[in-house]
Amino acid sequence: MAATPVSAEGALAAQFKRKQRHPALDVTIRVAKNPVGAVFGGMIVILIIMAITAYWITPYDPLQTSIETFRSPNWTHPFGTDDIGRDQYTRVIYGSRPALTVGILSVFLGVGTGSLIGLVSGFFGGKLDLILQRFVDGVVALPALVLILALVSVLGPSLRNAVIAIAVVSAANVSRVIRGAVISLKQNIYIEAAKTLGATNIRIMLRHVLPNVVAPILILISSSMGSAVLLDASLSFLGLGTQPPAPSWGLMLATSGRRYMETAPYLAIIPGIFISMTVLAFNMVGDTVRDILDPRLRGSR
Repeated sequence: MAATPVSAEGALAAQFKRKQRHPALDVTIRVAKNPVGAVFGGMIVILIIMAITAYWITPYDPLQTSIETFRSPNWTHPFGTDDIGRDQYTRVIYGSRPALTVGILSVFLGVGTGSLIGLVSGFFGGKLDLILQRFVDGVVALPALVLILALVSVLGPSLRNAVIAIAVVSAANVSRVIRGAVISLKQNIYIEAAKTLGATNIRIMLRHVLPNVVAPILILISSSMGSAVLLDASLSFLGLGTQPPAPSWGLMLATSGRRYMETAPYLAIIPGIFISMTVLAFNMVGDTVRDILDPRLRGSR
């Protein structure tokens, strides 16, 4: 049976219809084409639900001790018990709370602050840009972990100070990316047209510049989560993050995990798996978001 010929007008109408597809549907289709990112995104959702519902899905108090020390994983204690009889399953579930808290708060605070600095610096330029960028260069010149350790040591070891220290480092890196995007956008004709029509700088930044850097901001947020979780685990491992006896993955590795690695390896293996899988999940979701929002990468995979 011969195929029905399609007129030029019909082809043009079909092409226009595809271009007018709703953005939410467009994003859904692209996510469906990348099932790996969807699977790891589901893992993150499950982890967040576990952290929120930890009180209801754990059988013990995370600080409760008992005489059942060094119990290997069994039906009563799925992840075993540590050197003072605390249930490892309960502590691992509760340990997701500080990891996600530091990861989410530090990234949003750092990306928000860095985006503001980059937006102002790139848009106004001149002496303001020079001053802001020299400060940013000073922060970026130092190794991230060294700077974070120095800040937490000065501010004092706590969950709040860990968030602040990670956010400072994140803000410096983000500001450079957003500044470059803003400088590129300033060359567009519609920016000059808005200035000619008498629009204020604040209106131009909020109405014409900021919406066009939303995609890089979302990519930076999604791709920074994994690093923030890993930095939180590192700080807790060194005793500068979550303080004992509160449960934390890094702290569990530093105390019973490291001390009894040979006699009770599950004390180190289980928290290590949760750290690794969480970081991997955030990184994979970050790659998926980048593939969806970056037009240069669409269709490359």
